[in-house]
Amino acid sequence: MHIGPLLAGGRLPPGHDLPTDRRFMYAATLAMLFGGLAAFVYGVQGWAATYEVRGWPATEGEVQEAWREVERRGDHHITKLYVTYTYRVAGREHRGQRVDAASEFVAQPGGAAYHVVSDSEADELLARYREGRTVRVYYDPEDPQRSLLTKGLGYWHDIAMWAGLPLAALGFFLVRWLRRTEPEDEEPPGQGSLNAS
Repeated sequence: MHIGPLLAGGRLPPGHDLPTDRRFMYAATLAMLFGGLAAFVYGVQGWAATYEVRGWPATEGEVQEAWREVERRGDHHITKLYVTYTYRVAGREHRGQRVDAASEFVAQPGGAAYHVVSDSEADELLARYREGRTVRVYYDPEDPQRSLLTKGLGYWHDIAMWAGLPLAALGFFLVRWLRRTEPEDEEPPGQGSLNAS
């Protein structure tokens, strides 16, 4: 294999293709590119969701109940985390169910709201928010019924934010490298003798 043209950013000479299936390499690098972009966007959305709550004041609250529910969906499952807490603002008691601003939160009209979390996150949060535990509650000063227990991002948002963009950049440069190293088209048989004549 001639590596000179590769280092120079040129194309491979005729008959010297890369030893690996190029279609697989293209598929892998495109998956890296778009997967990295999707992960980065996911992380940015988490940061945007926390921006609004940065200025919310805090008050003391108490966890009333917390539990998980596992829903089977074919070959996989989703873990739903339910947390209910109470807090007081200006002498009035409120009830909240939201843990953070970044994770997926599903509000059910007439029913309990829940977060979609991983199994490990559910273990951690259930240990942190035990029934009867005193917690810090952040609330919207314009609408005290809106509240949450933490302003921070979840673990996966941090990972997606810092790993997604480099992964996408690597995929982009690999795609460009693959395009530059595509083999040149060989001349059809007899074409050289025709040109010589």
